[in-house]
Amino acid sequence: MIPRYLKERWHIATAFILSLIFIATIAIIFPEDIEDDRQILRVFHPNDVNIEKSMYFVGISDTDYPPLLIYDGSTPTGFDIDLITWIANEREINIIFVSMPWDNIFNALRNEEIDMITSGASITPERMEEFLFSYPYLSIEQQVAVTKDSPLTFKDFYTREKTIGVEAGTTSEHIVQDLLTISGITDQSKIHAVGGIAEGARDLVDGKFDYIVTDQPIMAALAQEYQLKIIGSISTGEEYGIVFRKDSVALQQTINAGLRKLLQSSEWELLTSKYLINNQEIDFERKTSLSH
Repeated sequence: MIPRYLKERWHIATAFILSLIFIATIAIIFPEDIEDDRQILRVFHPNDVNIEKSMYFVGISDTDYPPLLIYDGSTPTGFDIDLITWIANEREINIIFVSMPWDNIFNALRNEEIDMITSGASITPERMEEFLFSYPYLSIEQQVAVTKDSPLTFKDFYTREKTIGVEAGTTSEHIVQDLLTISGITDQSKIHAVGGIAEGARDLVDGKFDYIVTDQPIMAALAQEYQLKIIGSISTGEEYGIVFRKDSVALQQTINAGLRKLLQSSEWELLTSKYLINNQEIDFERKTSLSH
């Protein structure tokens, strides 16, 4: 019989030898002059088909969402477009934008019609159960606006006879529904879900409803373009992120590497200034499941 203390020493020695083998293997696979970080991802995520794709399809809304998304004819421009384009160039990957109705965009990701979503997508617990997200890159709140000459106040927002415009399928729609329910208003006909929030701003000006509610960066742009008056904010603690399927860990890590580099560079200041977006400090050390 082998004495117990010898067994323990044997286990320690075995672990030490295996560690040396692992370190030697890593040194061979990852030489110091490695330039393509996808080589590393191939080792740890060998079954992820997204590593080797020659083209990645980026889902975006098919309607204006200024300043995040603005169509110049059929060409998408805006903050989110510049952001993902910068990351793609930095990571040396090819992307193509795919426009579609927002209320179908998550189904398109589920069905592998697109590889990611970048179009002002809020990170929510419900979405995190099914999808992966990048690092958050903007913190936002919801804002309420009326026409410039409207006498309505934020207090009037909860009166039963007033109507509210939101974009269908967004967190704005769900938040307004919850707020009204909490206030004892169960008549959901108060809420008018439209195909795009720019359309909602035009409808507001045309008198089709009394308020619109949307994300703060978008509302700032709409208020300027349509001469709207922002009368209140709803603090929700929302953050924007780029969305991936659960099987796209390697792609998520590639995009995160580029996003982190952007957020810590002078280019981030230029990008936020260009679109008049409040600069945000991102805490990379937060212990969340966003990056896993």
